[in-house]
This record gives sequence, structure tokens and C-alpha cells, in this order.
Amino acid sequence: MLEELPQENIVIVAQNISSGGGAVLLNQTLRQASTKKSVVCIINDTFQIEPIPGVEFIRMPRSIFARLKIDLVILKNHNTPNTAALYFGNFPPLLPLPIKTYVFCQNRYIVGPLDLKVSRIFAIKVALQKTLFKLCSRKEHTFIVQTKTMAALVKQSLHFSPILKVLPFTEKVSWEKIRFENKPNSQKPFLYVASGEPHKNHLNLILAWEILSSKFGLHPELVLILNAKNYPTLHKILVDIASQKRLNVRIVNEMEHSNLLNAIANSVTIYPSLFESFGLPLVEANQLNAPIVASDREFVRDVCDPQETFNPMSAESIATAVAAFLNKNP
Repeated sequence: MLEELPQENIVIVAQNISSGGGAVLLNQTLRQASTKKSVVCIINDTFQIEPIPGVEFIRMPRSIFARLKIDLVILKNHNTPNTAALYFGNFPPLLPLPIKTYVFCQNRYIVGPLDLKVSRIFAIKVALQKTLFKLCSRKEHTFIVQTKTMAALVKQSLHFSPILKVLPFTEKVSWEKIRFENKPNSQKPFLYVASGEPHKNHLNLILAWEILSSKFGLHPELVLILNAKNYPTLHKILVDIASQKRLNVRIVNEMEHSNLLNAIANSVTIYPSLFESFGLPLVEANQLNAPIVASDREFVRDVCDPQETFNPMSAESIATAVAAFLNKNP
């Protein structure tokens, strides 16, 4: 993405990036940076990243006060010609900056409708984030998104016509590093790589596995990549259901990205998410020619052409799509 920015000096504000797809994209963006550019990256004090030649890292805590301090630091130390600020974590700067400012939007919650049942606390949090996004967004900002769907949502969410760049950036998978196993699709596990936010729809997925067992007599393996430390309540619910119903479900903590790519290459990617800004696992599965069974939603069609689709709101529909895939791939 940095190659698309004409400025030679780039300050990347990634203070609220910690894990998941955002962390993968940040790593890829920094490693693809041209040596001709001078890059300063502001990250939080717990984010784990290896040194990258040509990139200076500055650590800041995750807080609204630290965000204000970051803007002041940019005003004081980086207010120079041919310099741009890239706000990587959805939110624009709190203060108006005299330098060119880009805002990378990858969170559907803050620009799209909240069409799912969530706790009151979560709903209030999202409402505050939406308000902050609208208050801080300015006409002179350039908003970077990865799909046309996200571009439309950003445009709808603001009271002015924003400058938009659609950059579906992701690092090309190196096939030389992938160890392909010679297994038919019917013997491959179904893999879901996702965080534990409500829109990821884990509960409908595991209920679908119960239907596959009880109604269709099918017992494919389901592997969930889920960080138990970050989502302990969801993790316990999924473990309990799988244990009580004796389902063929395995939950794995987050793994190194290289190992994850190997897992995707040798699995059927299943993706029951209700909405996404991009869907990186879908993109990677598509690059690896791995089969995909996914939600019948626009964000899926933005990045791939799945073998089977389903209504993600219906566990029955998910189970039927999986059964259809297995029947077509004996």
C-alpha cells in the first residue's frame, strides 16, 4: 500500500492494532515498503513485531490520551514537506493535520449498520466509535478501503463526499513455502480462521456441525482458529457444546502466519461471517486454490468465488451447504 502513496516520508499510526487480520496486513505493508521511503510506525506497547530495515518503531499505550499525544508528536516532529500520515486503525486523527492524511478503514462496525444482536455495552461502544469516526473525518482526508463494498459504506456513513481509494492489497502467497498434502477434499478438515467478535458467527457454525451429525450422518472435522485468551467466554461455550454433543470439532489457538497458510492450503475454508471489510482468509484460500464454502454475502463475492454458499443466519443452511460440498467431492 505504501507504494501507492506519493510522499517519501510516511508516519503510520497503528496504535490500536494488536492481532488478527490487521496485524497481518500491517506486517505485510511494512515489509513491502520501498527503501526509498522513510517510514515511522507508531504501535502499542504490547504489539509483537520483528525489526524491519528502514522502519523506525515508536511505542505508545492504547488510550484516547495517547492518540491525542500522537497527533501532537506528528505536528511537532513530522510537519515537513513530502510527508504523509497513514492512520492504519480506522480512526482519523483527533486534530487537523497540515500534512496529507490517509485513513485505512477496515472495521465494518464503524461505517455499516449493526445488524446483529449484541450486548448493550458492545452496542454503546460501537455507537461511540461511529460518532468519533464521523466527528474526526474531514474532506481533505483520503480514505483507503480494500473493496467496493467498503467504499460504498464509508461514503454512506459520512455527511460529505469523501476521497476514496480502493486498494485490495495483500501479499502474494509464496507457493514454494507451502507443503501441499495429497488428500481428496472429502478428507480435508473444514477450517475457520476468525477472531471472536459477534459477527464472526461461531455459534451458528457449531450448531451446523450438530445438524450435520444428527440429520445428515456426516462427521467432517471442523478446526477453529480462535484465541482463547482474548475470547475466553466464547471459547468455553464452543468447547462445552462440542464436548456435550460429541462433535468432531477442534479449537486451536492463533498460529504463526506461515503455519496458518499451510493449514489453509490443506483444508476447506469455511466462512460463516455476517460481514467483513475484506476477509483475508478468503483471499489467501483463493490464492492457494483451496476450496471455499462461505456466506452468501457481498463481501465474499468481492474477493472470491466459493464452491458453495449459505445463509449465515441459518445453521440449517450452513449444514446443507457443507453436505452438498461433501456430496460433490466424494
